[in-house]
Amino acid sequence: MKNLFLTTLVAISFASSAVAADLSGEVSVDVAEAASGWGASTGFDLNITAGDVANASIDIVATPGSTLTIDGWAIGAKFNSVGVSFGDRGGVFIEGYNGETLAVPAMGDSLQLSMGSALMAVGFNDTTSDLTDVENLQAAYAFSLVGAEMTASVDYNLNTSNYALGAIGSYPVNSNLTIGGAVTYDSVFAFESTVKTMGATAYLNGDQDDVAQNVGIGYETDLAGLTLNADVNYNITVKEFTPTFGVSFAF
Repeated sequence: MKNLFLTTLVAISFASSAVAADLSGEVSVDVAEAASGWGASTGFDLNITAGDVANASIDIVATPGSTLTIDGWAIGAKFNSVGVSFGDRGGVFIEGYNGETLAVPAMGDSLQLSMGSALMAVGFNDTTSDLTDVENLQAAYAFSLVGAEMTASVDYNLNTSNYALGAIGSYPVNSNLTIGGAVTYDSVFAFESTVKTMGATAYLNGDQDDVAQNVGIGYETDLAGLTLNADVNYNITVKEFTPTFGVSFAF
């Protein structure tokens, strides 16, 4: 399936002879402390749009001592406010800022549909052998509520008959301060609260059994066309700091 995608991606790339193709993407380097020392991983995201309809994307990651790996891919089309895509790009369930304690329902190859503020996804067990073997279904909807920007989501796994629910929101107190929060349920309730000001985001997350498991702060800024970011997480349970650093360039 990935070989088919790569072939199609190349075809779209050369479609500029008939239809103008727009290319955009991002190159990033992330540095984190590992057991043997500091290590870096390099990511390359490429997005191609042919005309006003067809589009494709691919995410490639390289880590020291390993070969290039495809971390995600998708190919699709958009008609006005309706979009459809197929690929391995994760699901549509909400994600937090740090998200260590939040539910993260897995989704591999999937068919996704977007209609305005609504997103739907059908995840498959194995697309190489049976496209009718559905693993899970996801849906998300974004809306505004009393000045806050909200997104609600749900996941249903057909293999285990398990439901997962999630919601995330943010509220701008003023031009320099935004507060936010996320909550998920997947057998246990979990939460994350955030405060963002002047490029810095502080967070705290936990669950119903331990309300304070991780606390940390991240910072992001632009410098001469580059986006620089740094994050320090403190795991209260194991009493351990985890710093990470990154730089990216979008084109």
